[in-house]
Amino acid sequence: MQLLLSIENGSGIPLYKRMANAISTAIQEGSLQPGQVMPSSRELAESMSVSRLTARRCYEELTSQGFIKAQSRGKTYVRRDLPLQSEPQPGENLEKRLPKSAFAKRLTREEEAMPAAMAVSYEQSCSPRDILPATRFQECLYEAVRSLNSRDSYVGQDVFGLPELREQLQKLLARTRGINCRKEQIIVLPSTEGGLDLICRLLLREEDTVATEDPCNQGIRRSLRIQGTKVCPVPLDAEGISFETISKLEVAPRLIYVTPSHQDTTGITMSSSRRKQLLGWVARNESIILEDDFDNEFRYGTRPQPAIFSQDQSGSVVYRTNFWNSLYPLVKLGVLVIPQNLIPLFRNALSTIQSDAPQLEQIALANFIKRGHYERYLHRSWKTYARRRASLVHALTKVFGSQIKISSQTGGTQLNARLHYSFDPDVIEKAASRTGLKMRSTRLEYADVAYPVNEYRFSFSQINESEIEEQILEFKQLIEPNTQEIHGHSSKEHLTEEEAASAALKTFVSHSAGLSTLQVANEAM
Repeated sequence: MQLLLSIENGSGIPLYKRMANAISTAIQEGSLQPGQVMPSSRELAESMSVSRLTARRCYEELTSQGFIKAQSRGKTYVRRDLPLQSEPQPGENLEKRLPKSAFAKRLTREEEAMPAAMAVSYEQSCSPRDILPATRFQECLYEAVRSLNSRDSYVGQDVFGLPELREQLQKLLARTRGINCRKEQIIVLPSTEGGLDLICRLLLREEDTVATEDPCNQGIRRSLRIQGTKVCPVPLDAEGISFETISKLEVAPRLIYVTPSHQDTTGITMSSSRRKQLLGWVARNESIILEDDFDNEFRYGTRPQPAIFSQDQSGSVVYRTNFWNSLYPLVKLGVLVIPQNLIPLFRNALSTIQSDAPQLEQIALANFIKRGHYERYLHRSWKTYARRRASLVHALTKVFGSQIKISSQTGGTQLNARLHYSFDPDVIEKAASRTGLKMRSTRLEYADVAYPVNEYRFSFSQINESEIEEQILEFKQLIEPNTQEIHGHSSKEHLTEEEAASAALKTFVSHSAGLSTLQVANEAM
């Protein structure tokens, strides 16, 4: 252990006393915390290039002053019963004097305005630990470590990511999303958040208009506002983001952010005709589609459509996906697929501003995909989620009956359900916390569109199938005594026919009440 000490020059003051003064100052300023173990006298002598006698005398001085104490086993530590010192204030007004960039000011405003409800637990939407392929991934990680000696030096590695991983991603995206691209178009990023930041910095200017779905993940809108863009929420219809609204905007949006595979609130899948309309429009208006393939891995009863990127002929689509939903905390890498004409721009930018994604993680993930572990894991997870989803639908329907409307969304690891108006929202959320239900309101995801009262997103990825019905029953018992009549609805609190559950789901839910969980799961699949 070494200490960085500032020793005063002082003729006539013995060296051991100057060392003791420096250590006592470090303790008083908080650099050395109460209870912290001090280096031995030998280590102190070596680090300070003094004799061991000088080091011992320094410690004796500090002991006499009550700053340190020696244990019987020879260890010396800072005393825990020292009086608390006030925090040093040398730079108290420094932050106020420093000028802030426009980006920093926007970031501060968004941070101050962010509702506490935005802080959602990671556990609500990431893979449960009981089905994570930890052992298989650990094997791939061990092999990656063992392979380091036989691999070439990583000095000058590709800023787009490990070539072997991008090759495996190229094949995976072709098989599962219909994306036929070169591996040179694929970028591996350290996290999911970096992709949006990179796109904004390279393709957007401040005050550019960006169209987003409404409802939409509030974190996306917040990130876009921080970048200085004008966010224009566009309502949804039965086919996805409203093309009629986009085509009538006074200023053509520079970027259109969509989640076409599984709309990030309602679960709507964008229709083929709407995709063609958007592709034609952005080609004519020199705009960009940012396709976020959010939560596309799991679908129940419907087939996924190919990605919009696979149908793009004008180089107007950037595709974004990640491994967070499926493999976190094993993997948190993000992936971008960009048009060929943007390769030089992104390569130059990443050479300057982007830190490399973790190499061991990339090597392990490449092997994990190559050996088929990833797709087999997704298939096993899909079966588990289908059963858990059916158990949740069965329990909600049996316990609440006509007091709940369950969304017809057919993908992901969460489903939306709308509780009767007579249940108080505050009471609902407190009851959910008490019973351990992982659910959150969707109201913050609506910007201009009227939000549905008492609509909640229930996570079913981590539920206990044998206990969920009892859990839902306890939840209802907690909220029922607190019902209140609500007459009429405000402009922000109304239902539409489009928002109601589909006839197919109603049929499924209505007769599932008399079936076993396994039968319900089979029908859900």
